[in-house]
Amino acid sequence: MLLGIRSQDKHDNSASPATQLRHYGNQSGSPGSAVRIGDWKLIEFFEDHRLELYNLPEDLGEKHNMAAEQPEKAAELHQRLQTWRSAVGARMPTANPNHKANVQERENVLWSLADD
Repeated sequence: MLLGIRSQDKHDNSASPATQLRHYGNQSGSPGSAVRIGDWKLIEFFEDHRLELYNLPEDLGEKHNMAAEQPEKAAELHQRLQTWRSAVGARMPTANPNHKANVQERENVLWSLADD
């Protein structure tokens, strides 16, 4: 799911508007943030800090991550995303320290129900 704000960035020298998005991947639902500027889209995944970079006109299906091949472009878009988040005071997710405990509790409940 993508939730976003589309705005004309007055500091962007390109003709294309910039779009910043919350990003939940369709494969794993991992939380992240994305930015699209011109032909490029960068996704930052919060759980492992992985970056993915796509040239959308050439790879609309986002199959070929170009972050390793285009490190300067990935760094540029990542910096723009971080600057935007700072400027708007975006709240960032934090790790849930009870996550594993919650999984174990759910398993215990399921086993308890199965024993009844």
